[in-house]
Amino acid sequence: MTIWYFATNGPLGWLADGLLYRRAAVTWLAGGDPWSISELSDKFHFAGLPPTVVAFVPFALLPEAVAGAVMLAGGIAAAVYVQRRLGLPSWVLVSPPFVVGLYVANPHMITMALLVAGRPWLSALSAAVKVYTVPAMIGDRRWRDVALTVAVYAGSVLLLRDLWALYFSQAGTISGRILVETGGGGFSAYARPMMIPTMVALGLLATFDWRTAGWLAVPALWPGTQVYCATFILPVSLPLFLASSTPIFGAVPFAVIVFVIWRWFHVRQPR
Repeated sequence: MTIWYFATNGPLGWLADGLLYRRAAVTWLAGGDPWSISELSDKFHFAGLPPTVVAFVPFALLPEAVAGAVMLAGGIAAAVYVQRRLGLPSWVLVSPPFVVGLYVANPHMITMALLVAGRPWLSALSAAVKVYTVPAMIGDRRWRDVALTVAVYAGSVLLLRDLWALYFSQAGTISGRILVETGGGGFSAYARPMMIPTMVALGLLATFDWRTAGWLAVPALWPGTQVYCATFILPVSLPLFLASSTPIFGAVPFAVIVFVIWRWFHVRQPR
């Protein structure tokens, strides 16, 4: 499936995502607008929140080649950690979500490692880099992690008022660009006909399996999801992860709906 993904969704830029995040931090340090930075001839723009910009300042202080190498090494180490931490088979490391995420050096794999580590301050750090780790925390009822994340973001609003003001001044443009640049919502059901059925399915799932609903929220519904977001499925279902790792748009919400229906009938069976 990994070869299939690269054959149907190329070209992908080597380390492109990681270097895009780094350039956003470099631009901010130079007094510029980090949300004006793009990659692959304006195909994708930086869209992270202000704490994400700050999180990449250490990489902005390194030469680009060194920063790219560090990101790649960190991503590989994080991927192996996630695989071992969750007790997963080794083949997941060569699945599209892992390989694609590492190839473009997206920080997702590192945030995933921070999230599954199970410590509140690491979870808050993961959300500072990628805010979409919060639904998984809520699914796990890790309320201390959520509270610390809220505190981190509240502190960033106080300390980074100008950066937040710049972000909010163009939030509509940034959000609109995400939909355009990810083909209308990425691999999730967001802004697509399957959005309402997927929301209903996750709502139903939450009535009897809150944890799983929290972990599936991002791959199923988050705006602009990419294939590496399927790693959120790993803590709850390996078969669903496999079904959601294809390069077919719409496969993830369809697989999630089928999974919920199966779980619903399984729960209702007399024991």
